[in-house]
Amino acid sequence: ENGDVEVVRVLIEAGADVDKAGTDDEGTPCCAAAAGWQDEHQAEVMKALMEAGAQIETANRFGKTPYDIASYQRNTRVVSLLKQHALTQHTRAKEQLAAVEADRVEAERRASTAEGRATAAEVKVAALEAKLRAAMKPVETERARAQQGLASQAAEEPADEQASVLNVASLAPRPSPLLQIRHDLEHAKGVGQELSARLGPTQSRYSTLKEVCLEAQQALLEAEVPSLTKGSSETPPYYSCGGSYQSQGKVPWLKSEKRAMTPAEGI
Repeated sequence: ENGDVEVVRVLIEAGADVDKAGTDDEGTPCCAAAAGWQDEHQAEVMKALMEAGAQIETANRFGKTPYDIASYQRNTRVVSLLKQHALTQHTRAKEQLAAVEADRVEAERRASTAEGRATAAEVKVAALEAKLRAAMKPVETERARAQQGLASQAAEEPADEQASVLNVASLAPRPSPLLQIRHDLEHAKGVGQELSARLGPTQSRYSTLKEVCLEAQQALLEAEVPSLTKGSSETPPYYSCGGSYQSQGKVPWLKSEKRAMTPAEGI
């Protein structure tokens, strides 16, 4: 609270818990830093805590966050630092969301391509099987006739000649050319299953980022920022992905520029 940043850094290096609340009413170290009266020193303390991974959204027992406390105390440097941090976090979340969305679209495209190839291969195999059956039908008929004739001839010849005739009759047909096609089909199916497995973690990351957007948007509306009911085609993607537009039919609105307000601008 006194703004001694060197002491704070020594405690952090010694392994102090930067999110542990004190026994008084000040709350976490971030809340205490926001409540100090030396604005410049408090900003340095807050920066050191943030760099150590402190949670700046945690409120004290009165429900006041570090931002609320710094605003009340008119610690302008701390307020500016917290705003910049929120803007950075929001920008990073948007970039991650865009990257996840791009990965998901690409994975779905590859899976669809693999499924299409597998389906085309199945159609091709079915057509070749039909042609093969049609081509083999007269061959099988002729072979059956030949075997019948050889059997009749063997019944009339000596035993040593019968063995030679039976060996000719037992010749197996050549391997089917469909084996390679079936192998290719199985490979295409395997590729499709692999892409589906890879798509699972991507969809999980996408859902997590959607929840972050939802919480930010609902917080803006609860804070009673200006809002406007808009159609889905006019709603920014970080709202239409699952935020205030779906839950209340409203979009945080920046009246001065006649456009939707980003969560960072709302803060």
